[in-house]
Amino acid sequence: MRNVIGGAVAALLIAGCGASSGVRAARSGDRTAVAAYVAPLHQKGRLTGDEAARLARATLEHELSDAKGDEAAERITDARPCAYELSGALAARMKVHDDAGAAAAMALYEAGSLSGAAARESAADALAAWRSVGARALVRSADGDLRRTLLTDGSAIVRRAAMRASGDAGDARDLPALLSAARLDPELVARSAAVRAIARIGAADDSLANALRDLWVSADEALREDLASAYASPSIERRGGAEALRALVASGHGPGDLTAAAALLRRGAAGDARSLAIGLLSRTIDAASRRHRSLAIAVAPLDVADLFEAVLRASKQESDTDVRISALARLLEVPASRAAAILELEALAQPGDAIAFARRARAALAGAGQLSVQAWLEADLGSDDASVRLGAADSLAALGRAERAARLLSDADVRVRSRAACTMLLAARR
Repeated sequence: MRNVIGGAVAALLIAGCGASSGVRAARSGDRTAVAAYVAPLHQKGRLTGDEAARLARATLEHELSDAKGDEAAERITDARPCAYELSGALAARMKVHDDAGAAAAMALYEAGSLSGAAARESAADALAAWRSVGARALVRSADGDLRRTLLTDGSAIVRRAAMRASGDAGDARDLPALLSAARLDPELVARSAAVRAIARIGAADDSLANALRDLWVSADEALREDLASAYASPSIERRGGAEALRALVASGHGPGDLTAAAALLRRGAAGDARSLAIGLLSRTIDAASRRHRSLAIAVAPLDVADLFEAVLRASKQESDTDVRISALARLLEVPASRAAAILELEALAQPGDAIAFARRARAALAGAGQLSVQAWLEADLGSDDASVRLGAADSLAALGRAERAARLLSDADVRVRSRAACTMLLAARR
């Protein structure tokens, strides 16, 4: 198992030589003792990032070993972003031949801690979850025939894994099967995965862009966004994709067309194509549905003067606070507008009746490194809403204060404990 040992060594370094009473309590699942250990350190500001990471790792190791059945697979999903730090626990769990064991194996493979050769041994497994692990690792040229067979497997998770492997393999021989999947697969997520794989493989001539245009006609909004991104991929854009993007923008009104407009501008479109793209994004930012306005704000290149002005106008619109916050968050990226955007977001972030908006504003400010929101985020850790508690943990990590969310390691909700722990481990990695 490539790198499993290396990951375990790294995890041991995080754990340290002498475990604290808090780490020992976390390993045993004693939430009361963990809370008693964290509270005074938290109050005095003496809980370090390193110790928070040790507590987080111990918490996750306990949850991974303690969970059974479907819950075990859920815990592994929660821990997947920090799989490298948990390689030892995951390697132990993958020894059980069930769905959770397969989830552990997949997490290790994605983290680079399980070799492709070991993963490929499962490509013919009777259990779909394990078969998907094998499919994901079929990235060699020699794997092409089996990979293409698994693109039509009876299990959607196997098909999706094979599609991701196709993208990694970059094998043009997969394109016919992927185009068929993008058109006919019964699962929307799989159709999107097929289009993303196609974009990674790229085009040898204009025929692929034409095939993607045919897919556009019957695609829903989500798939059209993926198709627009595919047109903009370097290989396809040079071979018919640019023309497809211009055609979409000329007739556009949906998310895929907004993605296309932004792609044209990022790639330096000139003349009519540039004017059409700027006009579509600007009109959508000024007047459209909330969803489309927010998307246009998110993708608009702010180095285009007309689009900067459109986002600036949206930031001053009092009638739609959601859109206003989206616009202010983008303005944080521009030095000339950053200071004013901070002041406006801080006003929106104040505790009050519009608490949902306040939390969005706090998250935006945290992402910009504004320590002024730290106290509000810490207060949100005590919310009755699990999603709010986790959002506060994420924002504290973005702020560089992940250890201040350590109280969630003793949370009554196991998913909050697990996800907050993974957030702290990722913060320590960074």
